[in-house]
Amino acid sequence: QLLVVHEHGFAKRVPLAEYPQKGRGTGGVASADPSKPVRGDGPAGEVVLMLPIAVRGDVALYTSGGKSIQLELRKVELAHRASISKGVADIKGEPVAGAPLEVAE
Repeated sequence: QLLVVHEHGFAKRVPLAEYPQKGRGTGGVASADPSKPVRGDGPAGEVVLMLPIAVRGDVALYTSGGKSIQLELRKVELAHRASISKGVADIKGEPVAGAPLEVAE
């Protein structure tokens, strides 16, 4: 699966099979629209992380202000590539900046 994380604390897990293979120069495959509102919560923001994951374990996310968030992968919704992501972290105005490594259980 692929973990897709947005800058405003939204995320989803997507089966890798939903991303077709593309050749060079094709423009890629859309995974999210950063301007689309997320269930009345405002926009999810830009995709800041796409990480191949195992369904078990956690991922540490970091905000631009240095806040660390431990994200339990089993609690992140499994969704289709074009589906809207759900809020997974209350980051209070600090955009998610990335994640260093997957943390084992």
